[in-house]
Amino acid sequence: MRDAIVKDLQTNSYQFVAKKYNLQYKNTVAIANRAGIYKSLKYTSEQEADIVLLYKQGLDTIQIASKYNTFNTSIRRILIRNSVELISTGDRIRKIKTDPFADLTDPNVMYWLGMIAADGCLSSRSNKYYKPSIRLNCGQHDKEHLQQYATWLGNDVNVVTQTHKKYRTLEHCVGFTLQNSIDNLTSIGITPQKSMSLEILIPLTWDFIRGVFDGDGCFGAGAFQIASGSEVFIKQLAHFFEKEGYKYNIQAHSGVFVVSVRQHRVLKQLHRLYYSLYNNATYFLGRKREKFGSHLAKAKW
Repeated sequence: MRDAIVKDLQTNSYQFVAKKYNLQYKNTVAIANRAGIYKSLKYTSEQEADIVLLYKQGLDTIQIASKYNTFNTSIRRILIRNSVELISTGDRIRKIKTDPFADLTDPNVMYWLGMIAADGCLSSRSNKYYKPSIRLNCGQHDKEHLQQYATWLGNDVNVVTQTHKKYRTLEHCVGFTLQNSIDNLTSIGITPQKSMSLEILIPLTWDFIRGVFDGDGCFGAGAFQIASGSEVFIKQLAHFFEKEGYKYNIQAHSGVFVVSVRQHRVLKQLHRLYYSLYNNATYFLGRKREKFGSHLAKAKW
């Protein structure tokens, strides 16, 4: 097939050949270069405008290059040609100057920690292109909620829209780098690659539980449920519910552990749980609260 690719490259553009043979753009360029075929890399005015917009929204040149299947140096040239002032990694890092998660007595801090414990990611890798970072992702329908997080962080933090590498669906992300925050989250149990080993080392609160529910929970079939790959964490949640006077059960499905709280005719568990979660709450995912509340409004107990 390589000979056919090289032959096509002699008369067709990189884009055409990459699409025809289902190749990444940069791999197509590499094949051409090895064959001694060199073409000027051209982008439409619309593509260049999109590249500029993505950069101003907070993506760096490496992330944009990945989106366009090209090299970050090509993206830098386009930005310079469009009179865009390049921002150093250090300047991007300094958008967050103080640890937003320092005050564990703040209900809002505990809520966002719960969200990060469920749906967030700590990256510990560090090299000339990447710095350790804290990222929180959500699906395309929850961008407004993620914008609340970005506003809470302050300092002009951006919500970035990108394509999920595995599922190829749109998602939104807020990320920042501050070593104090990374050290703080690690010290309380929110660590890199936490999915299967999450264990929270501070007392749980209802605000934290609400954050976890908004990240990895659901309400369905008359049950409040939270799922996790960490059995230890699920048992921590179960212990919290037990301490608060709730009956629960734990199930395991293909390595995923689920703790559930169902209605109890005498204890009125779900009514109490709903009140504990949302009374005086500042942040919550509206669609989940609405579904939970709608069920309670229709229930005949």
